[in-house]
Parts: sequence; C-alpha cells; structure tokens
Amino acid sequence: MNGRVSARRLAALSVVAALAASRPMAGAAPAPLAMHAEAGPDGAPLGARLQYRGWIVLPRGQRVHWITPPDVEAVSWGVLHPSRAPGAGGMDTARVEGDVQLFALGPSDLAGVRFVLPDAGPAERALPVVHLNVRPTLSAADSNARLRPVRGPLAAPWWERVAWRWVAAIAAAIALVIALVVWWRRRRARPLAAPAASADPVAETLAELAALHRLGLPRQGRYAEHAFQLTLILRRFLERTAGGLTPGLTSGELVSWLSHHPTRVDVARLDALLRVWDRIKFARAPGSVEQSAEAEAAVEAWVRAHARPVEREVA
Repeated sequence: MNGRVSARRLAALSVVAALAASRPMAGAAPAPLAMHAEAGPDGAPLGARLQYRGWIVLPRGQRVHWITPPDVEAVSWGVLHPSRAPGAGGMDTARVEGDVQLFALGPSDLAGVRFVLPDAGPAERALPVVHLNVRPTLSAADSNARLRPVRGPLAAPWWERVAWRWVAAIAAAIALVIALVVWWRRRRARPLAAPAASADPVAETLAELAALHRLGLPRQGRYAEHAFQLTLILRRFLERTAGGLTPGLTSGELVSWLSHHPTRVDVARLDALLRVWDRIKFARAPGSVEQSAEAEAAVEAWVRAHARPVEREVA
C-alpha cells in the first residue's frame, strides 16, 4: 500500500517539476531562439540602400512584435515589413525586411532589429549583429576621383548679369526716335505738289449737274441725298468763281458773304433754296420731284449766267 502511494507521489512531483522547468523564472534569461540576420550587398558605396533581412523560428501561435530601430548618426532605417510563414513540426518562421543606409566608411557593425515576444514576457530581444564594409562613393580607379580643391563662388557669365529687359527697352526707344527723325526729314523734304491747272469751272459744274440729273435721286425718293449733292456742287462752283470765299461756311454765312460781294447769283433766291435744302437734309422735311427739278434748273441758270461774258467776248 505504501509502495503504491509513494509511486503516485513520485509521478506528481515529476509533473510539477516538468511544468516548473517549462516556465521561465523571474529574472532568468529568455530561452534561446533560432534566428538569423543579414544585409547586403557587402562593400556597397557610402549611403547606398541595403536590403536588410532577418528571421526567427517560433512555436506556432506565439506572437512577435518587431521594434523599428531609431535613426542614428551613421544609420538610417526605412520602413520594416514583417511576414510569417508556417514550417514543419508546429513551428513558424517570422521574417522582417526593410531598407537601411550606412553613412560611415569602413567596417561597420549593424545592430540587429529588436523584437518582443508578448507571450514570453516583456523582455526585448534582438537579431544578430550584421558586419558590413562600406566603401567610398568614388573609388581610387575612378577618373572622377581627381577632384580639385574647394574654391570660392564663381561669378556668373556676363550675359547672365546683363539686364536684357532694360537693354531691349532702350533699343526700342532709340529705334522709335530714329524713325521719327527720318519721317520728319522726309516730310520736310517732300516737294509740294504743284497745283493742278484750273479747268473751266462752268464746264465742270455743268458736267456735275448732268451726272446728278442722270442719277434720278428725286424719282427714287432720295430727296435728302439730292439736296446734299446739289448744295455741294453749288458751293464748289462759288468757291472756284467767287474770289475770297472761304470753304466750310454755313448757309447763313454763305448768304451773308455773297450779299457783300458782287456775283451773278440771286442771293435772295439762293437763301430760300438753302433753307429748303437744309430742312430736307437735316430736318428730313418732305421734298418733291418738281421742287428738286426747279432747284437743279436754278443752279444751272446761275452757272450759265457766269459764262455769258466769256461767250460775248468770243462772239
């Protein structure tokens, strides 16, 4: 009986001892894990981006939290990309990858990425250290390695220091002045056109009256245009035959001037005709074919009366 009890006690004690051995003691070092870390390529130039890879083997279901390393003076880390792959025997492989840059020449020891296993306690662990060799950006065999000593700032070339906008503005102003001077000299040197030989004003006026009559403006109801053309013909005739008549006089000024100068024109009737023509031209007063024909006949009579002394001398 006692032998059976002692056997049961021994079995219980062995189970308790196995459980106690499986649990980490407080303050004891964490159990070792299978892990690996690498970075490359080795011998990369200064500041080149290196590919960092690391992995650890964990029991399936055990969690892992990767800690992004902080940037230090000679090491700059990129974003870490964790992953996990199942393995054989109930084990998983937890991986981490990322970019890293080294800014120290020669042999360098890259500290491993740190991680925490929450299910095994808050203690931090780290992947193995990676040994790398960083070479200069320019090798001794590089033809660009023969660098010149540092010099002071170089002045920009003269064509970059010239204010071309001001130069263009000044050139345009000078060209404009030259063009104005040339134009003024040509204008002053241009010979004045010789006055055209004065033709017979009576014949020209009669020809203009005949051309106006052929247009037949009154028959088309264009009384204002007919009055304007008739006034223009008469004014040109008076300016060519009455000496000293100033062009551009109003109807009243024209009548006043003719009243104080000898002429064969019936000034009273001309004043009446000018009033009628002004009302037709400016006030759009109604006209008639008969009135327009009488006005043409009156102007023609004045013109022919001016030519009578010449005809008598020829006779």
